[in-house]
Amino acid sequence: MSDETIKNIIYEMCLNDNYYVVMDNQLAKSKSNLTLNEIKLLRLVITQVIKDDTDFKTYKVSINQLSEIMGIQKNNLRRDLPKICEHLLQEVVYIIDDTKPKSKWKMFQWCSSCEYDDGTLIIKLHDNLKPYLINVSKYIQYQYNEIIVFESKHSIRLYELLYEELKTKSRIGIGQKAVITISVKLIQYATNTDTIYTKYSKLKEYVLDVAVNEINRKSIYRISFEPIRKDKIITHIQFTIENKIGKNLPMYEK
Repeated sequence: MSDETIKNIIYEMCLNDNYYVVMDNQLAKSKSNLTLNEIKLLRLVITQVIKDDTDFKTYKVSINQLSEIMGIQKNNLRRDLPKICEHLLQEVVYIIDDTKPKSKWKMFQWCSSCEYDDGTLIIKLHDNLKPYLINVSKYIQYQYNEIIVFESKHSIRLYELLYEELKTKSRIGIGQKAVITISVKLIQYATNTDTIYTKYSKLKEYVLDVAVNEINRKSIYRISFEPIRKDKIITHIQFTIENKIGKNLPMYEK
């Protein structure tokens, strides 16, 4: 089927919380000002992208189905959906080049179209996301049910950052641990708090403590962290991650 034909078809969204969210590492570390439910809807759409895709498809899903898989009351979702979609069409995702963070960056929207028709949402991702979601070679991967339980958007973003770093580690068996280090600047950037929580004490209280506590309660990870100082300034966070249930982590197959 040609890409032009695909563009003219509206596909039923396949809803399965075991489906994988797969995204390029740069997208995982990107910055965007999304709400919790906007992130969850966006990640759900991303689960529809499969390995053999060459172009993005347009998907449709009923409010009833969306309400069930996202865990949002139907009336609340119907009320909030216009604002959610408006924000996904307007909000910019910032992607920086790791090698030239100050001189090379990209910006574009998350979605190119959203439509509501008699209880059905029709949605399509923005074409500029294709290099970060289709045929990616360096990526993170996790199942949608791993993040749908989170009630803080910072939990999702920290979870994704941890996965991005875990890709360099060997699989973690039951009782085993991995130690990874993430810069404070990246955590602030990816959680969109770089201009809000400029002091570490505030970042710890409102982002790290909240996210780590929730990840510990609701995921297969047990995480602890401690700051790393350079010349008395906290520049990085060292995370110790333990596998609680024996599932080999992380998984990078689709």
